[in-house]
Amino acid sequence: MLRQALVAVAAIVAAPSCAAPTAAFAPEDLFRIVVAKSPAVSPDGRTIAYVREGADIATDRRVKSLWLVEVATGAQHRAGAKRGQQASPAWSPDGRTLAYVATRPGAQPRLMALDRTSGRARTIVALPKPPSRIAWSPDGTTIAFVSFVPGPAPQLGTAPKKPGSAKWAEPLRVYDRLRWQTDDDGVLPFGTEQVFVVPARGGTPRQVTTGDYPLGKIAFDRDGRSLIADSNRDPDPDHAIGGGDLWRLPLDGSAQKRLLAHKGPDESPVPSPDGSTIAWIGTDLPPGATPRLVTTGDYPLGKIAFDRDGRSLIADSNRDPDPDHAIGGGDLWRLPLDGSAPKRLLAHKGPDESPVPSPDGSTIAWIGTDLPPGGGWSTPRLHATAADGSGHRVLTAGLDAPVSNPVWDADSKALLVLVSERGRTGIARIGLDGSVTRLTDAVGGDSLDRPYAGGPFSAGGGTIAFITADGDHPGDLAVLVGGRPRLLTDLAAPLRATRALATIRPLAVKSSRDGQPIDAWIVLPPGYTPGQRLPTILEIHGGPAASYGPTFATDMQLYAAAGYAVVYPNARNSTSYGEAFANWTRLDIPFADYDDFMSTVDAAIAAGIADPDNLFVTGGSYGGYSTAAIVGKTGRLCAAAAQKPVIDWNSKFLTADLAWGEAMLTYGALPWEKPLEIWNNSPIALAGKVSTPTLLVVGSEDRRTPPSQALEFYSALALRHVPTELVIVPGANHHDLTGRPSQSAARVSAILAWFERYRRK
Repeated sequence: MLRQALVAVAAIVAAPSCAAPTAAFAPEDLFRIVVAKSPAVSPDGRTIAYVREGADIATDRRVKSLWLVEVATGAQHRAGAKRGQQASPAWSPDGRTLAYVATRPGAQPRLMALDRTSGRARTIVALPKPPSRIAWSPDGTTIAFVSFVPGPAPQLGTAPKKPGSAKWAEPLRVYDRLRWQTDDDGVLPFGTEQVFVVPARGGTPRQVTTGDYPLGKIAFDRDGRSLIADSNRDPDPDHAIGGGDLWRLPLDGSAQKRLLAHKGPDESPVPSPDGSTIAWIGTDLPPGATPRLVTTGDYPLGKIAFDRDGRSLIADSNRDPDPDHAIGGGDLWRLPLDGSAPKRLLAHKGPDESPVPSPDGSTIAWIGTDLPPGGGWSTPRLHATAADGSGHRVLTAGLDAPVSNPVWDADSKALLVLVSERGRTGIARIGLDGSVTRLTDAVGGDSLDRPYAGGPFSAGGGTIAFITADGDHPGDLAVLVGGRPRLLTDLAAPLRATRALATIRPLAVKSSRDGQPIDAWIVLPPGYTPGQRLPTILEIHGGPAASYGPTFATDMQLYAAAGYAVVYPNARNSTSYGEAFANWTRLDIPFADYDDFMSTVDAAIAAGIADPDNLFVTGGSYGGYSTAAIVGKTGRLCAAAAQKPVIDWNSKFLTADLAWGEAMLTYGALPWEKPLEIWNNSPIALAGKVSTPTLLVVGSEDRRTPPSQALEFYSALALRHVPTELVIVPGANHHDLTGRPSQSAARVSAILAWFERYRRK
């Protein structure tokens, strides 16, 4: 009903059209797509700040701008400077000021403050790097944020002295950490993230944290005297699996206190409005604006938030002595703003993150995840503890679904969270008594190229704002007022006025292995005639701890525009169907989910849509792994395209970022301890059986599934004279394989050209 209501409103918002368009979605349309991101509701619930993200055809990059919309009327306007980009909006507690981050070429990133009444913006502080995880103190006088602090690089030996005018090669780079690279950042710079606080009126930032500890989210406690953070302070955080506890970080410099010892990641701590409870999910500067460090040390940081009294921050941080070996994140910490020692609030075996102090200061909530015995996927759950770390309880113990992004209700009696169920993401209210009230299942917009479930939301003054998506809406701003949804934007209306989009339908699937029902969807070209047989692409999502949903995706639209049907399932190992479903992987039966995938294809054939003589497969990450496995097990397909695949788990575990932790969580062992079992679950073991023409696609800077993975399969197939080609996307990492619009369009074009080459006419 909620999604139907949103569609009905969209029909009203969209401009009327005299005739339906007939032109199909085209590659150049990737530059026309605009989506809403990062909603932030003002405390009175009357105004929503959000980010519009579009594409600049001149620079071939996504660009962001800040907008304000009035909930009552829908009137909206751009805020801040017209030059450069704006992101990360965060309202002050009184709703008079909006903080955000502004960037533009040739200038330092700035933390800005926008006056809601006058519309004027001023600089709070300029910084060498963009600040993140912005949090206001309860009294609105202080802003906390996380920023990177450079550290010394390891030295080994001494280079000869260079003459002043000489032009020599770059000096050697020495690395001594297990975690020396990430897919998002590439080779990591030397240093660590620290928490800072700065007067909201502008001034000198002061560092709150020290040490080399990973940090997650931070939140102010109710009194504003400390922060609650999740942080991994294990003596060896690089090796710690599931590290990270909740910590109280006093701003007065007193000792930081661990609130809870919980073996598992803790994140997103949120103190309650009344302060009684904490819940959680398991540079040249302008005059007078010199940064002041709040944190020191080489510790990863997550989210931060002010404690209620404004004197400390709450943050998630990995403060393991060897954080590079720590798997699963950090603990919650309180970071005093006066420079006194941080305090760990709790220790939990497993990741703890996203701490949020309650409005009354009595409670801290966060997201915590238990590490399952023997490895596997575990459901992130909402945890809570009293502000002093006592009374730890799991609020969603009876909910077999992952939750995230906790936000307190004003009365400190319940929290709003995102909850993922059956390929959809919704918003639910979780009471401190464990009660669950679902409010909507229409949240979306997290992904543009493929239809991943997920999206953000914000709440304030009785208004809940969220980003929604469906087959016609890539990402729009919607609100829930009084329990009813209302769409505030229809950013794809100009696109729909000139392009006929593909349609998405559910597809009933039962696995041939055991009859297990599998959720799946099929995308049909515009103007599809029932009974018409179409060449069909099986598209497999990554993860596998992820899920697809029935939403707009540019890859699917381009495939359909070329005349293909696309089927995509949430096969076993997908999330949002319960912990047992997500942990179905059978290491003793390699590639056991093969039957779920091929049953999806058979269901499309049985529905009279798929042409059994023209079947294709593609997917990225775990989907690329599955693509490579499928062509090693069957010759039914005309062609395949494995994108950013895992081909050899043994080599992947020792060359990719964070992959050794994945090995421990999946196999409970490192490659040399179970080499044969790991090999048998790797597609490279099937390379000798492949006859299907297979394209390999990978980003040149991919550190999650490095180019060497694709190269292994490419070389193996080429050696056997199996038709194969290798496509490298220059400058792209794992998550940004579609980051540049032109490359995203060219990548799909290459896949379609490969499929057309082997399509049976």
